[in-house]
Amino acid sequence: DESGMSLLELGSNGSLISPGNETVSMKVFFFEENVKVTLRLEDITDDDYVELPAITGEAREAQTLSWDFGDAAGLDHSNNYSKASVFFDITHPAVFFDDIQFNGAVLGE
Repeated sequence: DESGMSLLELGSNGSLISPGNETVSMKVFFFEENVKVTLRLEDITDDDYVELPAITGEAREAQTLSWDFGDAAGLDHSNNYSKASVFFDITHPAVFFDDIQFNGAVLGE
């Protein structure tokens, strides 16, 4: 089962990544191991998006996942990737995450 949620939306003038600053990271805690976590960045003005998966390690252990969108197929910096969504491929409904960083800035600070 895959479930997801929107994390952040800047509006049509902002972008969560920029050339040279394409890495996003997030601290996570899952009750399962080897969970696929897909991060999607969207341009809300034209519905273009890029997404990358990451796989967690051990269960019941806090860890930091990273996505390097510089290597993402279809990345186009002329788009404003202003919305972030995350999708979890899990069977256990409890997920904890914190300290999401875009361009080095921590979401929520």
